[in-house]
Amino acid sequence: MPSAYRSELEGVLRGFVTDGRGDDARGRNLAALLSLEAALQHGLFTYRPSRDAAAWLVLLVDVVGERLRLPPAKRLDLSVRAFLDRLVGLELSATAQVTEEALAVALAQRNGLHPALARGLLSHVRVAALLWTLGYRGHRVSGERHPQARHVRKLVRARVDAAWERQVRTFEGLRRVDTVALLASFPISFTHAARAVQGALRRVDEDLADVPFAVFYALVTDARCGGRVWRPPPRYVEGECYSRSAFDATVGHALDGSRSRRRRYGRSVALSDLGLSAMYPATVARLDAWLERFDFPELVLTSAADGLGNGDAWMEHVSARRDVVERLHGRLVDGLREHGSRSQRALDPVMTRPATHAAHG
Repeated sequence: MPSAYRSELEGVLRGFVTDGRGDDARGRNLAALLSLEAALQHGLFTYRPSRDAAAWLVLLVDVVGERLRLPPAKRLDLSVRAFLDRLVGLELSATAQVTEEALAVALAQRNGLHPALARGLLSHVRVAALLWTLGYRGHRVSGERHPQARHVRKLVRARVDAAWERQVRTFEGLRRVDTVALLASFPISFTHAARAVQGALRRVDEDLADVPFAVFYALVTDARCGGRVWRPPPRYVEGECYSRSAFDATVGHALDGSRSRRRRYGRSVALSDLGLSAMYPATVARLDAWLERFDFPELVLTSAADGLGNGDAWMEHVSARRDVVERLHGRLVDGLREHGSRSQRALDPVMTRPATHAAHG
């Protein structure tokens, strides 16, 4: 591997987080990986990133490396096995498994190795060296930086969104639609969503515990490209110590002050912008309707009934019930999996093909 190659890779990774080089897609790509993990874990569809295993690895090094707060140099110096172990630590074990399989096959084919030997080499070869071996040259191109992530988002929209929306709709007939039901109905778990938003807010000296629910919901669901930008009802953004203008500033809709402050907020917000309304349009439309129709006293800043609200302490309320939220989310996933095992195979030819013909990236 030429000595200049590693420096070039570092430049490519840094380029993903500069203006105009894909920073606004990192949140969407993270959401795509979290959604893929759930799909793989629960058999909703299969996916093998074998079309360009090196480019898939670069996607993971970019998105997961940022989530781990690792500088580009440290990401590239990890052995491939150590990097995959980091994925497992972030609860992306199924993604790590399909990645390992794809990388081993690509390495074996490129070097005429037995797949088992190639798999063993992943414990020793570093990320940068493997990318060189697989032919990745880090060309900087315009447009989508990680087309495989875009492909995953399309798969999720086509194969999961409508089925998930049907699952959460059952709450309207089976139980009261309360705050627990709302948060459990997020298509990626509340814990994952909260972790992503918290990381971004901390970059601008904010904390999830100190902002209204509306900020969290907007950052998770807004998608300026292919989705919608939420305009919350007044009760979620107008309180004694908060205003709609403060909401607009926090979520990046409008910013006062210097150009550098605007850019800092814009980039940090982009890191948390999971864009769920583009990947799950039917589901998010259902959640939007719930926020209009039903009462969530723990989430609002004001109440039409008594002028009081609990919205400034919503995270405290949710934190005390996080286990209940996650259990209910798990029941939705189980229901989706059961529905898929009964009917999806008859409707989705990809799911009925042999494993060797699974969807590829």
